[in-house]
Amino acid sequence: MSLQFDDAHRPKANAIINAGTAAGIVFSGLASLMAFGGWRELYMLFSAISCAVAVWIFYAVPTGRERTASGPFSFAIFKRPGMLALCTGSFLMGLSSTAVWTFGGSLLRDEFNFTQADIAWIWVALGLAGVAGAMTGVFVQRFGLARVHWVSLAGMAAGMIGLSFTSVSVAFAFISVALFGASYITSSGAFLIQGIRLLPDRPDLGLGIPFLILASGQSAGSPLFGALLTGWGLGIALPVFAGAALLSGCIRPWHSADNAFVAP
Repeated sequence: MSLQFDDAHRPKANAIINAGTAAGIVFSGLASLMAFGGWRELYMLFSAISCAVAVWIFYAVPTGRERTASGPFSFAIFKRPGMLALCTGSFLMGLSSTAVWTFGGSLLRDEFNFTQADIAWIWVALGLAGVAGAMTGVFVQRFGLARVHWVSLAGMAAGMIGLSFTSVSVAFAFISVALFGASYITSSGAFLIQGIRLLPDRPDLGLGIPFLILASGQSAGSPLFGALLTGWGLGIALPVFAGAALLSGCIRPWHSADNAFVAP
């Protein structure tokens, strides 16, 4: 991305790439509806798509190394201003997201008696809303990184809380997961932009580090949410993880990422 796009267009391009996750969720939901339980065939289909994309990227990505690396990796990079806040926020965001990503389907099935077909349509709704995350770069340029960061994480928290009201109306499930999907894709895109701005000389690490830490948070969040759900129930587990999303919104490299120098 650093080779192909200038500073003005790079955040938009990265946000569009990140929103591919949401498009994939829509596709997976529709595919599961048409597969009638044939999950093995679906896994083989997605594996084939992944292999095709790998070949595509092999030929599409330029071979030049300019602006993509500047020496071997060093842990000293975490001492740079703003990196601790970025990593902490990414971890908490990833941790909180497991309430829906990992347990959303089982919660809807076990707590609210949704069928597998119902859950597939829920994922379609989540993915369709998440496609809005492709606008993250535009939102950041228009409203600023700080505002997009906070609003997206507050939206994730609201989506989690709203899911607990599904017993009142099925509409709460669709609205809540749609809000969560749009907010999650936007938030992850905001973390991506923060990382690249904090590490303008290493765009590979600027993108890779926040996503690695985010995935680590998801790994840690799954057993924690499971333990809370088993011990305290849905009424406690969802608000606690919504609180983690809000806390992530409060921990960010305030002015560092907003004003960081971007290499010409």
